[in-house]
Amino acid sequence: MIAAVERVGESITFSAATVVAALLSLLFATFEFYSNLGIPLAIGIVVMLLAGLTLTHVIREWHLIVIAFLVGIVNAFDVPIRQAFFVHMVGKEDLPNAIALNSSIFNGARVIGPAIAGFTIVLVGEGWCFFLNGVSFIAVLVALLMIQDDTVLDEASPKAPL
Repeated sequence: MIAAVERVGESITFSAATVVAALLSLLFATFEFYSNLGIPLAIGIVVMLLAGLTLTHVIREWHLIVIAFLVGIVNAFDVPIRQAFFVHMVGKEDLPNAIALNSSIFNGARVIGPAIAGFTIVLVGEGWCFFLNGVSFIAVLVALLMIQDDTVLDEASPKAPL
């Protein structure tokens, strides 16, 4: 019985994030702004919120639904903006290779990430696993800070991919 209730909670949480991301991404896909640091920082903050709630043992089901809702909102911004930024960053001639490399990395992370999380949960617990996930966003922020402005193609440039 408890396992069935947990499965329902998991599906509600996943559904909340998916529905919000799908609906809002249609709206936000038309925005022409990109904050290099804003999206990873927002995701890191949400993950650290989850870590804090878990480590202090105050997390409740409604917290998970709210966090899933926030993740959905962040993903609604992230997916279309990241894809547009990606096109401008690599240029037209390297785009097919960049897409293939990005897909390989993304799908590899989807396989390896849960395995690493499983080992981390066994070793240090769920709260610390969420905390380490939040800390991992520091690497993303540092990598984005290291991108030089001249590596991103200007929209007005004749070399712009679209």
